[in-house]
Amino acid sequence: MSGLEINSKEIFLKIIKDLKLFCKNKEEYYQELSKEKSDDFDIQMKELEKIIKYSKLIIDRNFDDCLEIEFNEYITKYNNDILQILTNNPFDSLNEDGTKFWSVNKRAPIRLPLDSNNELIILYIKKYA
Repeated sequence: MSGLEINSKEIFLKIIKDLKLFCKNKEEYYQELSKEKSDDFDIQMKELEKIIKYSKLIIDRNFDDCLEIEFNEYITKYNNDILQILTNNPFDSLNEDGTKFWSVNKRAPIRLPLDSNNELIILYIKKYA
């Protein structure tokens, strides 16, 4: 899956699956992490940091912390990451063969800045938290 695609199942279930595996069998979790992200140490470290962060949430049971984490993840996924993609590949960028980078099959993402008046965004953050 590319960084542009958002799979709702992954967003909501992957961390739960990872936490369960981590708690059940840390060695197996590390092996799976190595297989998935074998060549990128930074990504592996971010995944481990996420496991630690979410483990702490389970222990502390603090909903405000959950909201803060999702708020930050929303800003990262739907604003900052998309801004970075568009910085690297502007709307008018071309492939090496001269064709448009963004085309019918690969449309440019649209940033979704946080808007406290947008009920869907607020609902998304609450449900994710």
